[in-house]
Amino acid sequence: MNLSSFVASAVIVSGMGVGAWSAQPAGAAQNNDYCGNRGAVTCAYRSPGYLNGLGYRSANVGLADISSANRNALSAWENLTPTGARFYYNLSGRGTCVPMMANSSRTVSSENTSNPDNNQAESWAFNGTC
Repeated sequence: MNLSSFVASAVIVSGMGVGAWSAQPAGAAQNNDYCGNRGAVTCAYRSPGYLNGLGYRSANVGLADISSANRNALSAWENLTPTGARFYYNLSGRGTCVPMMANSSRTVSSENTSNPDNNQAESWAFNGTC
C-alpha cells in the first residue's frame, strides 16, 4: 500500500464501553485544533482537512468494531501517539488493513473522491499497525 492510500479513514467515535472514544463536547469548535491540546491520542474527523472532530482515543487499545452509527464515516485522522494504529474495511478486523503510523496524520482531498480508504473504516485497533 502506498503512502497516498493511507489517507483518512481511521478512527470514529464508538459506542463501546472499555476504550471507547471520548466524544467532543457539545458546542466545541469544529476545527483542526480539536486534537492539538489533548496530548498523546489518536483523533478522528468526519471531514477532510481535520474538521468536525468525532472523538479521540489513547494508544494500546485492542481491536474493536466501530459503532453502527459511525461506520464508514471517517475522512481524516491524527495519530499523536508513539504507537501505530490501524483500521479495517470490515468488522472484526477483516478486510483491507490500513496503517495509521505513529506520530502522523492523513486526510482525504475533497477533490480526490476516488480514494479507496475514504469512509471505509468499520473496525480498528490502537496497539500496532498492519
